[in-house]
Amino acid sequence: MSMEFPNTQWSIALLVVFFVLLAFTHRYDIINTIISNVIYPATNHRGQTIQGPKWQSINGQCIEKFLNGRKVSQACSQYGPVYRIWSGCTPEIVLTTPEDLKEFHSDSALHKKAPSSNGGWFFHQILGDCMGLINGDRWQNIRDQFHPHFSHGSVAKSWEFLQDFTGDYFDKLAAETNQSELRPVTSFSAFPLFATAEYLYGPLTKTEKGELWVLGQRSLALMGCVLAGRRSISIPTVSLVEASTLPTTHIFRKGLDPFQPSNR
Repeated sequence: MSMEFPNTQWSIALLVVFFVLLAFTHRYDIINTIISNVIYPATNHRGQTIQGPKWQSINGQCIEKFLNGRKVSQACSQYGPVYRIWSGCTPEIVLTTPEDLKEFHSDSALHKKAPSSNGGWFFHQILGDCMGLINGDRWQNIRDQFHPHFSHGSVAKSWEFLQDFTGDYFDKLAAETNQSELRPVTSFSAFPLFATAEYLYGPLTKTEKGELWVLGQRSLALMGCVLAGRRSISIPTVSLVEASTLPTTHIFRKGLDPFQPSNR
């Protein structure tokens, strides 16, 4: 009695299809295993794995930590006072106790900030190289330029400017706006922007104020794309955004040029 075996090539093809389907069905679990245990294994000083929620496509917990931080924190309490979340494909360690925070800040001068706060390429296009996102000599150089304006002594000497600016702003607001129409966001949002701008740059013309206000509104609109979820992917090396936002981003960054210190 002879036995017939199936064609070897067909068997291999079926196995390949099976494993492809299996990998596709469990692709997120596979990706989570790879980045958690191979690429970014997070361990404590005892060599124990720091637990946390699984990576999820494709922003991790990046969007939720901004929009639903309290909810995420409550859900992650099951992992203990120190746990790991994902910002895109980059792990972030969360500290929740005063003791751990004190220990962390005991050598804070040695800590480097994550590139663009792990927010991705598009996030960097909006905030650029501000002090909160850079390290080392670049941070020190920018700090040296702004520190004289924000030291305790400088601010104390500028109280007359702040007092006069505040009085003028609210006098103009009262004259141009019906009190029943006052809204905190629309009526007062321009105050800190223009107060800080004139404190740093000196008196601004009406045209310059208009340009600065438009820039601020564009920045707010673009930041909404950063927090939009799947349409603004916050992975470390590339950010996929709606094509329509890219020209707006270019216009926004070009509009900042006149307000750079080197151009004033």
